[in-house]
Amino acid sequence: MGKRDFIIKRIIINGISINRIIVDDPVAKHGDITDVVILELVNALDKSITIPEDVKWPYEYFVTLIEDGLKNYKVVWLLEEGKNYIGIITIHRVKRSLKWPFLVKKN
Repeated sequence: MGKRDFIIKRIIINGISINRIIVDDPVAKHGDITDVVILELVNALDKSITIPEDVKWPYEYFVTLIEDGLKNYKVVWLLEEGKNYIGIITIHRVKRSLKWPFLVKKN
């Protein structure tokens, strides 16, 4: 299937203007993770400030738990230095745990 590319309404993440999403192929293997779910979860990151889990120049890697009503998603994503996209590496449904220090609630 390959990578998928979406143009989105501008959002701000870590002070960076983002207007594009690139979704890695492994996300497609999770049947319950539709394009609509991906777009909603990325939109939940708007106006967030997040500390990267890892940095390997030019990429910063992040892991965020996003609560969507009764469903919780673990989103692994990246930002590339000087680029205007968010890269989605993988998304999984997860059970909520107290070990998650950072939780974004989707409106």
